[in-house]
Amino acid sequence: MQDKSTLPYLLLRRMLAFLYDCLLLTAVLFIVTGVAVLLNNTQPLNVFIQLLIVFIVGFVYFSWFWRRDGRTLGLQAWKLHVKSDNDEMLTWKQCLVRYISGIFCFGFTYIPVVLRSDRKALHDLLSNSNISFKNK
Repeated sequence: MQDKSTLPYLLLRRMLAFLYDCLLLTAVLFIVTGVAVLLNNTQPLNVFIQLLIVFIVGFVYFSWFWRRDGRTLGLQAWKLHVKSDNDEMLTWKQCLVRYISGIFCFGFTYIPVVLRSDRKALHDLLSNSNISFKNK
C-alpha cells in the first residue's frame, strides 16, 4: 500500500475529490437554475443573478458538508476529511474564507502543497483548516 502522506498521492486525491464535488455541484446548479428560470416566467436570468445563484449554491453546498461532518461527497469518496486546525468542525467564517480563496485563487491554491512539509494548500492556510485521511 502506498504511503498516504506522499505528495503525488495526496494531491491526486484532493484534486479528484474536488472534481467529484464539481460534477455533483453542476447537477445541483442545473436543478436550481431550472427552478429559477421557471420562477422568472421561463425568461433568461440576468447575468448578475446567475452568478449570484452559482456563488450562493456553491457556498451552501460546500459549507453544509464541511460543517456537518467535515466531508463533502467528493471527500467521502476519496476518504478525506476537512477540519479546523484545532480538530473541530469548521466555523461559518472558515467556510467562507476557504470557499472565497478557492474561487479567486483557483488552481494556485495547491502551490503551497508542493512547497510545505505539512502539505497545506493556500485555502487551508487562510482558513486555519486542513485536509486529512479518514478511513470510515
